[in-house]
Amino acid sequence: MDLTQFLVGHGPEHITGLQEAFRGSLAELFAAAPPEIQQNLKIISGHRSVERQGQLWEQALKKYGSPAAARKWVAPPGRSQHNHGNAADLRFLNNAAREWVHQNAGTYGLNFPL
Repeated sequence: MDLTQFLVGHGPEHITGLQEAFRGSLAELFAAAPPEIQQNLKIISGHRSVERQGQLWEQALKKYGSPAAARKWVAPPGRSQHNHGNAADLRFLNNAAREWVHQNAGTYGLNFPL
């Protein structure tokens, strides 16, 4: 399954930069979702460069005021699973989609945070 159809707000490198095994598991999960669930699933972030993670980290430091507080929301550059291609941030457009993914992720070797 082509996951780029579910990607919003970013270029295809957010999908192509994912590790093959993770990308495959995520694609299997999305493919298994019933159509009414699929239409309510989006990928808002996947693979990120260390540079992009650094930008997000700096923004979080400014917003939350300390590394400890920022770390609750954003990993430092190089420490994020996004940098290693093993994470994706999903957006659920309804509760049914959220519940379905949470109930079925383990079947495909995925867990949260995803």
